[in-house]
Amino acid sequence: MTYHILAGVLPAWQPLIFAIHLVISTTTASARQLLQKQ
Repeated sequence: MTYHILAGVLPAWQPLIFAIHLVISTTTASARQLLQKQ
C-alpha cells in the first residue's frame, strides 16, 4: 500500500529534487572558486 503511494508521488518530486541538487552543486562550485581566489 505504502509502496504504491510512493511510486505515484516520487515521479512528481524528481524534477524538484534535480533542480535542488543542481542549485546546490552550482553554489558549492562557485563557493569553491571564490575560496580559491582568496
